[in-house]
Amino acid sequence: MAKKVVREKLSVEPPAELYHFVASNQGTINLGAEGEISIPYVRHIDQSESVVRELNIYLRKYAKRRGVANSILRYVQYVAHLRGAISTTSLSSFRDYLNRSFKASQSSKAQLFNHCRNFVAHFMVSGHILDEPLPSPLSTSIRGGTKHSFSEIAGSEKSHFKEELADLISQAKENYKLGEQEALTYAYCKKSMRAIHEFSLECIQQWEKDWSWVESIIGSLTSKYASYLKSVNSFKASEFAGERTMSLAFQILFSQFGRVIPPSTEWPLGLSDFLKRRGWPPRRVCGAFFPTTVQVGDFLTAILSHEKLHPNVDSVAFGLYINGIKPAFDKGFQSILFDKKRGNSTPKELASTDPLAKMLVALKNKMRYVLPEVPGGQHHLDQHNAPIFIHITNGQGRKNTSFRVLDPSSTSHIVKRVIKSASLRYKLLEPLFEGGATGENFRTTHTVIKRLSGVSDAEIKRDLDHKSLITTAGYTDRVETSSVIMGKYQDFQRYLIDESSNIPRTGSGYFCSEPAESVCGDFDKCFRCDAKRIVLSKPEIAAEWIAWSKKIEGSRSRLEMNNPDRWLQHWAEKLAEYQSLIDHLDQRTFKKALKLAESVVLPHLD
Repeated sequence: MAKKVVREKLSVEPPAELYHFVASNQGTINLGAEGEISIPYVRHIDQSESVVRELNIYLRKYAKRRGVANSILRYVQYVAHLRGAISTTSLSSFRDYLNRSFKASQSSKAQLFNHCRNFVAHFMVSGHILDEPLPSPLSTSIRGGTKHSFSEIAGSEKSHFKEELADLISQAKENYKLGEQEALTYAYCKKSMRAIHEFSLECIQQWEKDWSWVESIIGSLTSKYASYLKSVNSFKASEFAGERTMSLAFQILFSQFGRVIPPSTEWPLGLSDFLKRRGWPPRRVCGAFFPTTVQVGDFLTAILSHEKLHPNVDSVAFGLYINGIKPAFDKGFQSILFDKKRGNSTPKELASTDPLAKMLVALKNKMRYVLPEVPGGQHHLDQHNAPIFIHITNGQGRKNTSFRVLDPSSTSHIVKRVIKSASLRYKLLEPLFEGGATGENFRTTHTVIKRLSGVSDAEIKRDLDHKSLITTAGYTDRVETSSVIMGKYQDFQRYLIDESSNIPRTGSGYFCSEPAESVCGDFDKCFRCDAKRIVLSKPEIAAEWIAWSKKIEGSRSRLEMNNPDRWLQHWAEKLAEYQSLIDHLDQRTFKKALKLAESVVLPHLD
């Protein structure tokens, strides 16, 4: 049977971005579509105009410039504070500052420093400073290749939910022939993903109810009555002549501001408090007229958590277009295209009865309906590829003249916000929120679920849009191994604890088969001992590592001057040991330990 010919518009590549031949040197960093950053402090740096000009040129090669620019500007601020110059000397000093004083994970420090190092190399090649060897890059303790899955982020805490996951664990063992740890990993990832998806859909459903209710209210407004409501300056009971109702409050807002609702400080007096008492804070009010980042976050999380889509975060946030949602060739399905910056994009198909498919179609129709009412909206609709995730978010000090697309740095935050809200209902998700789970962890988690449930690499390849099966095989092997290995470590830690009970303790955290009564137990005399220490990564223990590291580093000058030999043989080794232990902490444990370290009291060092 011959297939029906479907005619579509020709795919037109977007116009190229144009640059001035001579980059700006006026203290402003141009981020293209992401706006500008003013850096007045750069005037305190030697060759400030050249620094600004070369930084503008350097950033042109990046599709997302804000993150790279913010990293380099930390170095520029550091140099400006010292009133120095961009050079290998100041870069080395900045490297020491990051290692010594900058509170972040080792991987974050490494990424930040390496951006700065690359810019200094560019500045050197441009001929503005002498050609000298650059400081070596900072190493990272994060394994390369893939982002963490939900199982890795939760770590040992997922075992606390074994009772809740008992049915899924039992099914996984029976259906997929998985071991205890593999079944726990599968069950936790599956249940967490399902909980996040259901929560996101419920939030979207509530927003759709708000939207429909407000549309029915403003739809009954007459032009004459709207003109009258424009003059209302106060909604306080003592000053407002008529009866105050919710419907009237929304009609006043629409009459005065249209769909671009400004911060509540610009509303008629008393109107904000009136709505808050009835469960309508300003962010919810704004979203009922036009989507805010709250609604965008709900849609973004619902898409990322859908078991059949598996897109990249950026492909959803910036590559889902209004015209990318349309009926599929096969009747009863919707075609959804997530465009990618690199590589080809394959449309995904969802059944028209799928709740998410219905919501995306409804969102598309809403955008087409309301955008012509918003300044610049019709121009946005007329684009060949108009992103569907745009928002108007009111806030104090923010001027809302129109809508805008998502900021690339905000996608992580808005997904975290949804996970935080969902964790209040599902205790299962608390380890994910505390561990800083973002949208980048969803794709890896989907892969873990599929691999442990026996899905073939060929099918996973199709879902992930990989070009090569070799790429998929390597990817699935890594994510499966890394997700299960933490459970194996946990079992091994229990083994160590059981075994250590049979080894004499020295009283200083060490285990020794032949303890000496005259020495063992004295912390200062254990550094030459052959005894070994079993280290378990807990926030309370890690807090002591951080406290000791800070204490030794802060006393470094005094200790070196008073007793150089003792410093080299004892305190320098202790400092290196603690810093090494800290570097291997996961981000969640590090954050908890950092707070606890403030209350740790340590003795005077000598």
